[in-house]
Amino acid sequence: MKTIWLTIIVALLVTPLFAKPSRPHGYRGAQATIQRLSDNLETFKTAFGRYPTTEEGLEALFKCPADLPQDKWPEPHFLRKEWVLNDPWGHPYVYRCPGLHLPGGFDLYSCGRDGVSASGGGDDDDINNWDPNSPRGWTWEYASAGWQVLCIIGLVSGIIFLLTLWKELRRSEPSGNLHGILAMLLVLTFGFPPMGLLDVMRGPISTCYGLLTFLVGLPVVVLLQRSAFRGGSAGSKTCAKIATALFILLLLWSMLIPAEAQS
Repeated sequence: MKTIWLTIIVALLVTPLFAKPSRPHGYRGAQATIQRLSDNLETFKTAFGRYPTTEEGLEALFKCPADLPQDKWPEPHFLRKEWVLNDPWGHPYVYRCPGLHLPGGFDLYSCGRDGVSASGGGDDDDINNWDPNSPRGWTWEYASAGWQVLCIIGLVSGIIFLLTLWKELRRSEPSGNLHGILAMLLVLTFGFPPMGLLDVMRGPISTCYGLLTFLVGLPVVVLLQRSAFRGGSAGSKTCAKIATALFILLLLWSMLIPAEAQS
């Protein structure tokens, strides 16, 4: 038991060392980048008294337009990495100034994964700077990369859980507690497939998911596992071990999701 939890602690300490920054991903990455670009456009206006024109585009954040005083151009540039001008799916962000939706400012949006917008930034899958609730459509296409793997693991583990529970309930006399089986059920409920579909969930449930998992789920799972290893049935102990392995896998998965690079 001590060895198992020592492994979890070591994984928590070591795994972040291998998590390398990468481009923002998913619709949340697009939202964050649009906000960052918007902040830089405001800084541009403070420096030069206006926003870049539609013709100058977002490239004006990297290279000072010819008709503007070069001595006001900041060093370093407003943005450090030019790939920030492309959304997580490789399509360029669309910039309009003055904006159609924000005539006193600018319109800035991503066309989403399909790279097409029939409404000029207002499609259900578009992410824009004038509608804080965009994208408005159900976001299955924005699920975290590899969510199918987590769902398959959850399905297989769920089958093992049901078979073990069925076997234990058929015993004429209990051979120990079933706390390990409950621990496995909690890990499956909290982690599979929600971890893989985190980007699909909207609203408070998405924001509070990690907090609930580690502040509520982890202590309960630990207590159930300790009880299973001390007085659980054979099936309960097996499920407790599987629950531990699944929990370590969830930790590694969540910590190895590429960190969002700073622009």
